[in-house]
Amino acid sequence: MEEEARKKIEELMAGMQCPKNFKCEELGFERLCKARDFGLESYLDCIEENPRDCPFALPFGYGHLCKCPLRVYLAKKLKKYSSDKDAEQVTALDSEIAAALRHLLGASATVSMKRIYHYYTDAPD
Repeated sequence: MEEEARKKIEELMAGMQCPKNFKCEELGFERLCKARDFGLESYLDCIEENPRDCPFALPFGYGHLCKCPLRVYLAKKLKKYSSDKDAEQVTALDSEIAAALRHLLGASATVSMKRIYHYYTDAPD
């Protein structure tokens, strides 16, 4: 991991309280909760089976958003997902979804992106 990324991770960890005591960091960020980037700047789409158990899960529509600053940074800047297979699938899907969302919404309508995402992925609205 690059020094710049390490410093940013340390900065994020110093500025937050983690109910899991930063277990992800102890494991070298190799075992992460399931989440995917879908275009919102400060959030991920939480795809854990029981997101209600996590204090960083924010209920939104029929799903949950992840608002953990560390998890968001790992996914968005370092492209760290829960596994290599997830990363490949998420990257391909995210590219298609992000392009469609930008085309439909423009840069200023990010709040509605979750609803559009569900529409394009046949998930409940």
